[in-house]
Amino acid sequence: MARFDQYLRLFISLFVTHCFVLLLSVQAGIPTEQIRESTNKLLAVFEDPYFKEESRSDERRERIIEVADERFDWYTLCRSCLGRHWTKRTKEEKKAFINLLSEFLEYNYANLIIDNFTNLKEIKYIKERVDERFAFVSIDIIDKENVVYPLGYRLINKSDSDEWEVIDINIEGVGMVKNYRVQFDDIIRKSSFDDLMLKLKSRIEKRGIE
Repeated sequence: MARFDQYLRLFISLFVTHCFVLLLSVQAGIPTEQIRESTNKLLAVFEDPYFKEESRSDERRERIIEVADERFDWYTLCRSCLGRHWTKRTKEEKKAFINLLSEFLEYNYANLIIDNFTNLKEIKYIKERVDERFAFVSIDIIDKENVVYPLGYRLINKSDSDEWEVIDINIEGVGMVKNYRVQFDDIIRKSSFDDLMLKLKSRIEKRGIE
């Protein structure tokens, strides 16, 4: 009887562990599927004859930004770009910064999509890493000349939402948030936060965004 109880406990332990692993495997696919969903919406823009007309390039860009807004957490992303300087800003400065930088980054992201999807051959979903509330989804954008452009999305799953939201982009191995954080930190240290805001406004007005 004792041996039977021992085997029963072992069986229950293995069963629970197996169920837990299965649950994790199911959950692990959700970030990728949500990135795939957003990517398919972007692909639909380029496949739509309406947006293929050159006269509608601005409308196409607006639609790309709309799709991005559905998936991106611009507030968290922009706050991360400011790094240690965020806590030093007033409520009004934070609001102004978020509004300005989100417009800056929306335009940037639209450029990235237009540049990479115009001559697109295929998109491959490479891998996914999930660590509690955070995930990283890697994809390869392959053009018609078989040139591969690696792109990664860092996402967060907030406690009050079932959606995974993008909080950073990794472009060919370079994290966007880290890249801008270094640039912004340098500007603020050498000059001021106001100077950073002026530079962002100037770049947006000129549409010379890199």
